Amino acid sequence: MKKVNKLLFSLVMGAALMGGATSCDDFEEINFSPSAAGESYIHPDYALNKSFYEAQMDPDIAERVFVYNWASITRIIGDNTMGVTARYSNEYNDRLYSYTSNWVKYATNAINMADVNPGTSEHEQAFFPNVKQFARIWRVMLIADFADSFGPYALDAAQGVNPTFNSVEDVYVFMLTELKEAAAGINTSVEPTETEAKGDPAFGYNAAKWVKLAHSLRLRYVMRLSEVSTSKIDVKAEFADAASKSLLTSADDFFSFPEAGGWSCYEGVMNRPWNDQCISSTMCNLLTGLGDIPVTSYRPDLAPYIKPMNYIGEQYVNHYPVTTDNPTKQLWMDGIPEHLDPRALKVWCLTNDEKAENFPDQGSQGVKNHAEHAMLDPTDPEKN
Repeated sequence: MKKVNKLLFSLVMGAALMGGATSCDDFEEINFSPSAAGESYIHPDYALNKSFYEAQMDPDIAERVFVYNWASITRIIGDNTMGVTARYSNEYNDRLYSYTSNWVKYATNAINMADVNPGTSEHEQAFFPNVKQFARIWRVMLIADFADSFGPYALDAAQGVNPTFNSVEDVYVFMLTELKEAAAGINTSVEPTETEAKGDPAFGYNAAKWVKLAHSLRLRYVMRLSEVSTSKIDVKAEFADAASKSLLTSADDFFSFPEAGGWSCYEGVMNRPWNDQCISSTMCNLLTGLGDIPVTSYRPDLAPYIKPMNYIGEQYVNHYPVTTDNPTKQLWMDGIPEHLDPRALKVWCLTNDEKAENFPDQGSQGVKNHAEHAMLDPTDPEKN
């Protein structure tokens, strides 16, 4: 009887232990948060898409850095837009520093994720290694912009360690090496799925185009070093090698991201409605008389307003100061120069030129806006 009881006790305890082990597994599974994605669920192209998106700049940073600082410094737009003067601020550059660091971080995350998650399907196992190379190429572009803007860059940034800043020379050595290795590591026979391709608005993860981009960037960056003394890079050899590869040579290869309306990073930096983007005096002087293509050859309707090239406007001695570096400051151009760079009227439109392809349609902002900008007659009911 005792032997039977011992046997039953052993069986019960064994079953209990097995059940306990199974229960622990079930318990762990229940405790796994459904909203927390593990490493196997995170695709590297997700992080790369995040970097693509953020780097296009939402209106918050774009307006301040691109318009207030860059466009003003380069004298592309006028110094007075919507009454805003002295717009440059170094604080905006500080913000760009942190923004750019985040874009690099997302690209670095994509590279690291590709190492951690090899993929669960045959397609992913072929596609994810390509994503890693795409991310390396894209990160080089971001690092180049950073180094060109701020100087030394920490090559070990976003790696979970206290970063050490490297010289610009070392940064360029790293960039050229990354581009060369990344291009060689891309499998051009791998095609993304339709969903994956949407994550790359520029190239749709077209592997062949990314290879061309890597070679073209190598060519661009090594050309920058042609006038710089460096013992770490054989500039001529790098140039010759990059030039011998497939390059971006056609409009179809152009690396660009689409612009979209609304408050998003894909909003165009030059089309925010609050900013009239007035042309600067510098741009006026540069575009006037540039080339020998008459304005009337592409806009014959402007013939009544054309002024000869030896005419630069009516002079107002008592209205504008002479203490300026603009030689035409006292002159008011009461017409259109006979010759303009054809690109001029593509970027800017003439006041009230409703026939212009780029005429700003602000009809959605109502009659008040129309009247303020003198674009439509607010008393005309047909236009309101």
